[in-house]
Amino acid sequence: MTVVDPGYAREIFGGLAAYGIAVRHFFLKVPPARLRERITGQVIHPGDPQRDAEVRRWRLAQVDRCAAAEDTLPSDTVILDGKLPVAALADEVLEVLRQEGQFSL
Repeated sequence: MTVVDPGYAREIFGGLAAYGIAVRHFFLKVPPARLRERITGQVIHPGDPQRDAEVRRWRLAQVDRCAAAEDTLPSDTVILDGKLPVAALADEVLEVLRQEGQFSL
C-alpha cells in the first residue's frame, strides 16, 4: 500500500526512522482507467454485497487523488511501472532491496 498523503508519509516514515526501522516506499504507477477496471472487478466482501459496494465506491473515489500523488511522494520513492507483469515488478522490488542490502537469497 502506498501512502499518498505527504503529511501521513512524513509521520509514518519519520516515526519508523526514529526507531531505526528502515522503510522503502514503492509506488505502483497504474493508469487511472486500468486501476478503475481492477477495482471494479474485485470482490472484497463476498458475503456482504452492500459492504462490498460501499468499499468499491470509496476506492473508486480515491483513484484520481492517488494517481495525482506521484508528484508529492518522498523523493526516494521507487516508481514502478504498473503495466509490467507481476513477476517483473517483483524482480524490480527485490533488486532495489538487494542493492540496498535489505534482502538476499
